[in-house]
Amino acid sequence: MVDEESDVVLMLTETFLSHGKVLSEVRREVFQLLVE
Repeated sequence: MVDEESDVVLMLTETFLSHGKVLSEVRREVFQLLVE
């Protein structure tokens, strides 16, 4: 049971981190477009 829960938490964490990475990249591109 504990192993399953930790697997889910790890999966959610990885998904959250990868989404954050994409969001920061998109934000940077939008900011560059606004600055130009």
